[in-house]
Amino acid sequence: MKTVIWDFNGTILDDFPLCLNVINQMLRRRNLPALTADAYLSVFDFPVKNYYAQVGFDFKVEPFPILAREYMDLYQPASFNCQLKPGVPETLAALKDNGIQQVLLSATQKEFLLAQIEHFNLTGYFQAIVGLNDILGQSKLEMARGWFAQNSLKPSQTVLVGDTTHDYEVANALKCNCILISGGHNSSQRLLETGACVLTEIAAAALI
Repeated sequence: MKTVIWDFNGTILDDFPLCLNVINQMLRRRNLPALTADAYLSVFDFPVKNYYAQVGFDFKVEPFPILAREYMDLYQPASFNCQLKPGVPETLAALKDNGIQQVLLSATQKEFLLAQIEHFNLTGYFQAIVGLNDILGQSKLEMARGWFAQNSLKPSQTVLVGDTTHDYEVANALKCNCILISGGHNSSQRLLETGACVLTEIAAAALI
C-alpha cells in the first residue's frame, strides 16, 4: 500500500457525541423530536441535506443553507474540545515512518478543516488536505475523483479509511480498497452490510 486516504469526522476526530448534540439542539429549537444515538447512526448520510430532511427539517420554512450555517456555528467552536480517536497519532506516525503517503478527504469546508488539523497537531502527517469550498456537506465523490485523477494514483495501491457507508461508496467509485472504522457516524450494522473490512480500532488499519 502506497497511499492512505483518510476521512476526518468520526474516523480521526471523535465528534459523534458533539454532532448528535448539535443536531438535537436544532431539532428542539423547532419543537421537532430529538434523535437517540441509535436513530442518528441509522440515518446519518451524505449529502447531508437528505439527512436533514429525513430527521424533520422543512426546507420550505428554512432553506437548507441557513440550517447548515446554524449547524456549523454550533459545531465548529465546540469541535476543538473533542478528542482524537484512540491510536490516531501513533497510527499516522507509523504510516509516515513507513513512507506511506497520507491524504485527508473530508466533506467539511476546507477552511474549517485546516483549523481543526492545526489545533490537533496533525498538519505534518498529510501530503494533501482535500475539503469542500462551502459548508453544505455535499458528497465527497466528485472531489475525490478529481483529486485522484490529478495525482495519477493507482487504485490497487490505495486504501480509503472512513466511518460511513458513503466512504465505502467513494472507495468503490475510485476502485480502491476500503477499511471502515466502527464507532463513528454510522452503526456497525450498516458498515458490515457494505461487505467492506470493518475494524473497531484505527491502529489496526496500519497493519493491513
